[in-house]
Amino acid sequence: MSMHFRMLMVALLYPDPTQRLGSAANGWRDIFAHPWFNDDDSFDLRSLRKRELPAPWVPNLKDPLDISRFHQPSSDIDDLMEQRFFPFDLTENQEQLFSCFGPSIET
Repeated sequence: MSMHFRMLMVALLYPDPTQRLGSAANGWRDIFAHPWFNDDDSFDLRSLRKRELPAPWVPNLKDPLDISRFHQPSSDIDDLMEQRFFPFDLTENQEQLFSCFGPSIET
């Protein structure tokens, strides 16, 4: 990563929202005025904003509604539980912390 890109990421992800790049009066204009957007000759922000840049990769689709490249969710709860979203069991006290999110799923 270039130093300008690192500086941009730090500025965008700054913990204090009042100091974060883009939160001042100029908003998004401050972001696009950052040196990373202006000093990198390989990136043309103006063309991107005008939607003139070609896509870097276009998938082969059977039709405009083709979803074959997306993960197909399982409709079976047993399959979901086999995947184990949490690789650990919660204690009873920990379960109580999450009780406001709905009933727990017993395995």
